[in-house]
Amino acid sequence: MTTAAIVLAGGTSRRFGADKLDASVDGVPLLQRAVSAIPADWTVIVVGPRRGLSRTAIFVREDPPGGGPGAAVIAGARAATAAGATMIATLPGDAPFGGTAAVLLARTLADSPAPVGAVIGVDHAGVDQPLQVAVRGPALQRLAGLGDSAGIRARRLLDELGGAAELVRVGLPSALTADVDRPEDLVAVRRLSRGDFGSVFSRDRR
Repeated sequence: MTTAAIVLAGGTSRRFGADKLDASVDGVPLLQRAVSAIPADWTVIVVGPRRGLSRTAIFVREDPPGGGPGAAVIAGARAATAAGATMIATLPGDAPFGGTAAVLLARTLADSPAPVGAVIGVDHAGVDQPLQVAVRGPALQRLAGLGDSAGIRARRLLDELGGAAELVRVGLPSALTADVDRPEDLVAVRRLSRGDFGSVFSRDRR
């Protein structure tokens, strides 16, 4: 199975007050930190403006640019299928541990029976995280084929996926769903960056 990581990086950083994806976490830009856990044999597709990364990536834009995270997921899914990927895992570019979550979700989906077409991350409060999913097979084809994606709500994508295949929800540690919207969030994730997330791969599926 060929896997692509879809990195959602098209936001405007209004609440942060500057380009948050360039902000440093342990001396590493936030976007680079987010992709650092993605396996070397995965294709990386960044939905957003072209940026410098330490690994090869395909850059695409949502339609229209700035059309929101739902549109970005669809644009990434289209680019992934065009590149020959048979499974995708999504992560927000402002989630420094999102790459670790993406690997966990992809592994869970790969180990799931064939009828399961998608797994969805769930935070510590039991809330679905529609920007942290892994999708394969008919569900991926359906996602890539959605039209008129401008302004589509990310949570609507869960309904679309549910119409194509069985869904499984996976509990994620709070660190793996942490993102940066405001400057104080950056302080929090810098503290989290000292943690050890190796044990998350042994967590039970929720």
